[in-house]
Amino acid sequence: MAKSATAKKSKIKYRASQQQQDEIGRAVDTAVRHVNQWKIQEITRMIRQRTPMCIPVGSGYLVGHQAIVPAHDGGWDLHGYSRGMINSFSSPAAALAYSMCDQTGKIKVAHEIMESDRLVRKYQENLTRNQHSLARACARNDIWRMDLFTTLTQESQLSLTDARDQLQKNLKQTKYMINFGTNHES
Repeated sequence: MAKSATAKKSKIKYRASQQQQDEIGRAVDTAVRHVNQWKIQEITRMIRQRTPMCIPVGSGYLVGHQAIVPAHDGGWDLHGYSRGMINSFSSPAAALAYSMCDQTGKIKVAHEIMESDRLVRKYQENLTRNQHSLARACARNDIWRMDLFTTLTQESQLSLTDARDQLQKNLKQTKYMINFGTNHES
């Protein structure tokens, strides 16, 4: 068989000796032991601080003593083990942030997240309803209603954008509080 003129040549000039391979193996074993010890220390620290752990399960999440599952309407439902369904959220991030704040005692921040997410869902529904009404008005060629629902659709879009911005602000604040362990609740 003929040699390929375009075949790449190996840049490896030598093979590691048995002693070098043993040293590499020992270094890898040491690194794995160190990572496992660190993992156990972090989990122990989280348990002592009573920080809820987030575990992805199937299409949802378990967060401490609560579960986040996808809802049939495209949202995310938060269920407590002893309380049943707590609330419906527009995104898994909002549900997760609310759950973490609720379980760590940051009730004011949790309430702000729930309220801003409620506004996002409300404005999403308003926008959908106004777009549907605008489509019906266009089909009927009703100029007055087309003008009305165009204006309402634009207002709904602006309100939805503002509500999403507020929700993102609350989520960033919560992420900071969770990551750095502050007790700031404003």
